[in-house]
Amino acid sequence: MTPSGNRAFGGGQKRVGTDVFPVSPGVTIAHSLGIMGDVDDFEMNMLSELLMQDDELPSSLDVSDTAMSGSNDESGGSSSGDELSGSTSPTQETAKSKAKSAERKTAASSVVSTKQTDRKAKRRAQVAVSARRHRYRKKHEMLDLKKEVTDLTAELHSLRAKHQLLRPDGTGAEVEEYTMEQRHKRRKAEKVNEQLRWALVMQRRFFASVQAVVSNSPIANAQLNMCSLMHTFTHLGRTSHSRRRDYVALCTDSKTDLAIQILLRETDSMDFTGPPSFSTQLVPTSTPQKQIVTTVAAYTFDTVDLKSVFISACGGILGCGTEWPHYTTVSQCGEITDKPQGNILYGVSDTHYQHTTATTAQTSIVSVESRSLFYYRMGGNYGVLVWDFADQDDLHPVKDDTTIKRDLVGAAMVRRELCRDGVERVVCRSICTKVQTLPLTPTTPQVADYIGKTEQGAKMCGVAVYNHIRQHASQASIVSV
Repeated sequence: MTPSGNRAFGGGQKRVGTDVFPVSPGVTIAHSLGIMGDVDDFEMNMLSELLMQDDELPSSLDVSDTAMSGSNDESGGSSSGDELSGSTSPTQETAKSKAKSAERKTAASSVVSTKQTDRKAKRRAQVAVSARRHRYRKKHEMLDLKKEVTDLTAELHSLRAKHQLLRPDGTGAEVEEYTMEQRHKRRKAEKVNEQLRWALVMQRRFFASVQAVVSNSPIANAQLNMCSLMHTFTHLGRTSHSRRRDYVALCTDSKTDLAIQILLRETDSMDFTGPPSFSTQLVPTSTPQKQIVTTVAAYTFDTVDLKSVFISACGGILGCGTEWPHYTTVSQCGEITDKPQGNILYGVSDTHYQHTTATTAQTSIVSVESRSLFYYRMGGNYGVLVWDFADQDDLHPVKDDTTIKRDLVGAAMVRRELCRDGVERVVCRSICTKVQTLPLTPTTPQVADYIGKTEQGAKMCGVAVYNHIRQHASQASIVSV
C-alpha cells in the first residue's frame, strides 16, 4: 500500500502494516493502475472504521468519531476529504471533554439552585397559607364572641324586663343584681381569708417552735384566739334558701382540716396521760366592750369505743355554758332552729343568771344570748366537732334587753392514740374561745361582777364537758346528735 493510500485511509493516525491486514493482489494492481478512485464511498468508510478500531484510539475519540460518522451518514455520504477536515487532535478532544464536564457541573449546580429556590418558594407559600388560615380562624372566633355577647345582653335585658313586670317600681332587679355581685365578691374574699388563716397558723407554729428552742422551754399557747384563726363574718338572712347557702359555705372540709391542725399543734405539749389537763388564758382586746378567753383541754378515757366518746363529747359541748361561778341559772331557753344537713346544726340560746348573794331578784339578773353553728365529721379512727357563731341573724335577732352576747368558736377532736405508756386510749382534745360582747351603755356592778369571773367560768365549762363524757360514754344506749 502506497503512502498516499495510508494518508487517505488513516490521516494523521499511526501507520498500520500490511502484515496485519493482507491485501489481495487484485487490490494492489487496482491501486497501481489508478482504478482506486472509483471505489465506492461506503467501502472507504468501512475500511476507515476498521483501521480506527485496530489503532486503539481513546474512548473519547471513539465517541466523537462515531458522532461524526453518524453526521456523515445522515448527510448522504461525504468524501474522504470531508472526513479529514472533521478529525481533531487529542489536545482538542481533552479540551472539549473538560468543557463538557464544566457544562455538566454548571447544569447540575443550576439544577440544585433551582431546587433550593423551589423549596424556599414552597415554604413561603405554606407560611402565607398558614397566616391566612390563622387570620380566618381569629376573625371567626371574634365574630362568635361578639355574637355570644349580643345573645347574653339580649337575655339580660329580657330578664330585667321580666323582673320589672313582677315589680312595678323597677328597683327589685337592680337590687338583686347588686346583691349577687356583692355575694360573689364576698365568696372570693373568704377564699383569700382562708388562705391567710392557714398562713397565720403556720407562722404561729414557726415562731412558737423558734421561741421554745431559744428559751429551752415547752411551747406556750400565749394569746391563742380561735376567733381570729377560724371565724368568718356571718350575716344570716330571712329566707331558708339564703340561710342554707350560708351554712354550707361556712361548714367546709378545709375549715375542719384547719381546726385539726390547730388542735394537734396547741395540745402537743400537754400531758394528758394522767388527770385532765386544762389551760385558760385571757386574750388582750383593743376595746373594753369585749372580753375574750380561750380554754385548751386534753384528757383520755380508758375505752376504745370511739363513737360513744365522740357522741358524749358533742352532747356535753352543746349543753355547756349554763353554769357560772357564784351565779345560779334563773331561766334557760335553747333550741335547734335549723338543720340543713345531717351534720350541721344551728341553735339559739337565752340564759338568765342571778348572783347567789343577791337580795333583789329584779336588779341582779344578767341575760346572756348566743347564736351558734355546729358541724362535725366522723372518720374511721377520729371524730371532729367544730363550732362557730353568727354575727347577725335577721330571723332570730338578739333581744334589745340582752345584757351580754356570748359568741363561741372552737373545735374538739376525739381519736384513738397510743399513749406514752404504751396503752391505746381514746384521747379528747378541745379548744374553745369565748367572746363576750358588752353593751355600749355604762356597765352596771352586776355585769362587771359577772365579767370578772369569765376565766373561772370558762374553766368550769371545760370541766363540765369532761364530767359529761365520763358519765355518758360507758352507757349502752346513746342518742346520736
